[in-house]
Formats: sequence, C-alpha cells, structure tokens
Amino acid sequence: MVFVNPQQTLQRMQQLAAHAAAQTAPWQLHQLRRRRQRTRRLLQLLLLLLLRLLLLRLLLRELD
Repeated sequence: MVFVNPQQTLQRMQQLAAHAAAQTAPWQLHQLRRRRQRTRRLLQLLLLLLLRLLLLRLLLRELD
C-alpha cells in the first residue's frame, strides 16, 4: 500500500510547473496568449453568427 503525502505532491507539482515555465521562453508565452485570444475571438464570432441565424429563422417563420 502506498501512502501519498498531499503536501509533497503539491510541492512536486509546483517544482515541475516552475521548471516548465523556466523552459518556456517569454516570446513563446506571448505567442500562446495571442493564440488563446484569437481562439476566443473566433468562438465569439461563431456564436454571434449562430445567434443571428437563429433570429433570422425565427423572423422568417413569423412572416410565413
């Protein structure tokens, strides 16, 4: 049976995260952030488009 110490696990995860952050160059972080923002913007545009299509369908149904 293996006993896991939560504190040690947390510390190990923090060490790994710090190591990964040190390996990642600032411009890579910037690139990732920009890509995330672009993805969010695209999703927002898609949602708006879907909403407009739904509204248009509802209006056309009302006119019939």
